[in-house]
Amino acid sequence: MKNRRFYFFIAVAVVVLFAWGCAGGGPPTGTRPPIHVTVLFFNDLHGYLQPFTVKTDTGKEEVGGIARLAALVKKIRSENTRAGAKTVLLFAGDMLQDTPLSTVFRGRPDLECFNRMGMGAMTVGNHEFDFGMENFLRLKKAADFPFLSSNIVWKDSGHLVCDPSVSIRLSNDVFLTVIGATTRQLLTTTRPPAEPGSFPPATFRLRPPSNRILKLRQS
Repeated sequence: MKNRRFYFFIAVAVVVLFAWGCAGGGPPTGTRPPIHVTVLFFNDLHGYLQPFTVKTDTGKEEVGGIARLAALVKKIRSENTRAGAKTVLLFAGDMLQDTPLSTVFRGRPDLECFNRMGMGAMTVGNHEFDFGMENFLRLKKAADFPFLSSNIVWKDSGHLVCDPSVSIRLSNDVFLTVIGATTRQLLTTTRPPAEPGSFPPATFRLRPPSNRILKLRQS
């Protein structure tokens, strides 16, 4: 969705518990130490790589900007490394478009910033298709991280357009699985593509999203 909330950075510290299973079934008698993970995520960047000014009760304040965001991620990662904790960075959709920089370069600078920040995964938002399917596929190919959506499928084949999920290794036998789901507003709020014919009507459709434990949803 179109808003500028991306500068509200949410950090959630979670403890990943182990799940054991075997043919005979019961939990092990010994205990294992927990794995501590900080999950950082944000959404609705909309091309605001540069800081912008907002009104406050006392006047105006400069906020946002990808450099400020990247510095915060780097600081938290460094703190976690010293504490023996893991850090996972996620983006919940709408990298495009709301600035001249995003419009002219069609999301490539944003993507390169995400690559350098060590993004773990990104859910596909409704505005990711604003410049057509070909541009979307170019961005997807250039990303060093997976684009996720468990409910966008090609209309003709019914196959998923993107990976539905990604499993991020936390230790030798423990993974954090992230499921992506795209808002249904994709079908009604995506802007027309810049090049006529590059995004044929009914290229894809949405199916009900998977209902899993950890979901990175664009809404």
